Amino acid sequence: MGLKPAPSGTTPSGEAEFKRTETVRSFFGIISWTLSLMNYVVDEVFTLAAAMEENSAVVKVSSSEDAVTAKISELNTPALALVFVSQSRLLFKYIFRFFRGIALEITQQRSQDPTWRELGNMFSRSPVPLHQFELVLADADKSIRGTYESQDVSEADRRDIEKGMLITGFVGPKLWPAVENFLTNTVKSIKEEVNVAELYFHDVSWLGLSDDKASYQWRKAHRLDVIRKVELPEGARFRRCTRCCSVTEDVAPPRVTASWANMWRNCVCGNWWMGLEGDKMGNSMR
Repeated sequence: MGLKPAPSGTTPSGEAEFKRTETVRSFFGIISWTLSLMNYVVDEVFTLAAAMEENSAVVKVSSSEDAVTAKISELNTPALALVFVSQSRLLFKYIFRFFRGIALEITQQRSQDPTWRELGNMFSRSPVPLHQFELVLADADKSIRGTYESQDVSEADRRDIEKGMLITGFVGPKLWPAVENFLTNTVKSIKEEVNVAELYFHDVSWLGLSDDKASYQWRKAHRLDVIRKVELPEGARFRRCTRCCSVTEDVAPPRVTASWANMWRNCVCGNWWMGLEGDKMGNSMR
C-alpha cells in the first residue's frame, strides 16, 4: 500500500528539519509505532464490526450495542474509543499532517537517499494506507456530528460523553447510531482497500495495548523507550517515570525542534523522570 504525497502547501512548518539524515532516523521508532497503532485500530474495528454482524445474523439474545460492548470488554480494546474521542482524533490528524510532509519529501526530493527509501518502505509495508485511515477519522467525525445534531445533544452532555469514553473505553448509548453507521458503512468501504489477511497477521505486540500471549511475551523480553519508541539497550542509564513507570534512555535529545527536546523533560503522562542505572532495572519493567 503506497503513501500518497501531500498537495503543495500542506507540509508542516518543521519540514526543513527533515533535511538531515540523522534527524530522519531519530524519528523511525515513533513513525513505526504510530503506523502499528493505526493498523491495530483498524484490525480491532474489523473485529467489532464482525461481532455486530454475527449478532445480527443469528437469533438475537442481545442488541447489537450489547454485542459490541461485550466484545470490547472481552478484548479489553481501546480502539473504538481512540476513533470516537475527539482529542485522539485531533492528535491523529496532527500526526498525519506531519506524515504528509514526509510523503512529499520522499516522493519529490529524497527518493534516491537510502534513509528516505527505508522510511518510504516503512509506509508502503503498512497494510492500512495512510489516506484510508484519514477517511476513517473523517467518517467518524461526520457520523458523530450528525448523531449529536439529530439528538440535540448539548455541549455539557458532549463533554460528559467524551469524559466517559476516556475513562471507561466504552462509547455511550447516545453515540450508538454513529457507532452502528461506522461499523457497517465505514468498515465496508475501507475493507475494499485493505489486505485483511495481511492486517490480521501484522505484528502489533510491541504496542502494549493487548493482553494476548504475544504482547505479554514481548513485554517480558523487551523494554520500550516511551519517547523514541525503540527497544532499549541493556546496560545503559535510564530514566523512569515516577507515576506510570515508563522508561526512556538517558541520552541527549537529537538536534531537532524545541518540541522534540521538551519531550525529554517529562514523561508522556506529564510526570517527572527519576534517573536509574541500567543494572538497577532488574525485571521490574519486564
